[in-house]
Amino acid sequence: MFWRFHHITVFLSKDIILDQDTLTGLVKYNDDPHDFKNYGNVHNLFFDLENQIWHFVHKLIAFQDYHSYTVTFTGYSIGGAVATLAAMQTVADNLRESSHITLITFGEPRVGNLIFANSVDRELPNIFRISHRYDPIVHLPPCLSNGKYTCTTNEPQAPHHHGTEIFYDNDMRYNADFLRCTYNDEDANCSNSLQDRPDFIDHEYYFQVSIFE
Repeated sequence: MFWRFHHITVFLSKDIILDQDTLTGLVKYNDDPHDFKNYGNVHNLFFDLENQIWHFVHKLIAFQDYHSYTVTFTGYSIGGAVATLAAMQTVADNLRESSHITLITFGEPRVGNLIFANSVDRELPNIFRISHRYDPIVHLPPCLSNGKYTCTTNEPQAPHHHGTEIFYDNDMRYNADFLRCTYNDEDANCSNSLQDRPDFIDHEYYFQVSIFE
């Protein structure tokens, strides 16, 4: 007996080196945000990158023979941000029902403002935003603080994470414990609680695999 899995996985890797210019660009979210499909504003860097790859993604998932396939979008770091936008464009263009889309990201920065984050939560029910201990990239662009370990929801244009954060406060070995952060999208009990101790090693390694290897 043969089983056929009608599924497409779209992996968007991190092809941009996180040099000083890129990090500076991540910090300066409010310089030139873009509206994304009326879902809210997003960072101009992610907006431009998604525009560059969308033709290839669209060609794959819109192919007639794959029309009934479910789709998983996944990506690491900036690639995670681009994967989020690609998943949202798939919904906006009516290429798949939301229930047929899964989004899994690793070390993803804040993609857009609070309005966009709420749109992602509303449109995509199957989201897993995985974060690792002291990874500093998940805290960029900086949000507007509401106390020490969380972000305000009083400013809809400020950078804000979408859900659902899956937080590993360990070395991410096989079967390591994790916390599913469901209090809100900027849960003070998850990665935000460790933002005072940034360590790029925790951005480089996810599940004990270096993205530079």
